[in-house]
Amino acid sequence: MKVCLEKILVFTLFVLLVVISAMLYGKCRRGAPRPPAKSGGNECETVYTRVLGKKGPKPVVVFLSGLGNDNIWWNWDEGPEEIVNEAKWPRNSGIQKPIAEHTATMSFDMPGVGSSKIASVDEVPASFEDVAALVKCLLVREALPPPYVLVGHSIGGAIALVFQKIYPRDVKGVILIDSPSAATLKSIGEPEFYTKRGQLKYDITRRYLDNYSRSRAQVPFEQARALPVVAHVNRQEVDGACSDKDAAHVAFAVSAYPRVVQYVNASHWIHVTTPAPIIDSILEMVETN
Repeated sequence: MKVCLEKILVFTLFVLLVVISAMLYGKCRRGAPRPPAKSGGNECETVYTRVLGKKGPKPVVVFLSGLGNDNIWWNWDEGPEEIVNEAKWPRNSGIQKPIAEHTATMSFDMPGVGSSKIASVDEVPASFEDVAALVKCLLVREALPPPYVLVGHSIGGAIALVFQKIYPRDVKGVILIDSPSAATLKSIGEPEFYTKRGQLKYDITRRYLDNYSRSRAQVPFEQARALPVVAHVNRQEVDGACSDKDAAHVAFAVSAYPRVVQYVNASHWIHVTTPAPIIDSILEMVETN
């Protein structure tokens, strides 16, 4: 663990310098605010949503899944047998239902994922801002007014940050679950990042990766430290040591976000393997005035 912590410290100092430079550069080049993104097509009408809990005075909690994951990953108590067996993680309470006991919640399947069927990869949203506009459209469709607490796993965390940038008055806070760094968003556009073949499913996933990589500049990492953000970050360790990649991942989170909760060997799907602290973190944000 000492070796891993030393790596994280070195990477944190480096990332802090990069983030500060980006903030100064952003202030120099920032002009008039950008208009909100517009959602094209009819994907808002066909996207599957799952709304649980009663509407009331508390913020609506919106769950944003990682790449290729459907709403089941927020409802692990209902995980299909084959997925549970493959993941080797026992069923538990999940995340959405425990939160729905306190306030209204919404999870959904991205176009081309789970129950949100598409006929062509051309129906995949073209950018992070397009996905944020789609989420806004879904919330309007389901008559779920702001404020919102956004909970994003993996790439869903980047979507949450973009949503907050476009609709700042709508967002009370953001919970990130092992979300990608700026460097990771760049790397997902590389051909070797995702090599599984599976006809339409592969093509859809590849299109998402390409679109996210191309639009990665839309993610406001340089602004995140001033926002109400809690980041939950995992690193894998073997004999107290972690890889340079994991050390850099944790260091980026520590430098970019105001509050970071670290896990060791909890997997990338922290909300599935260790739901209790995620639930507590969400409820703390929901209940805070």
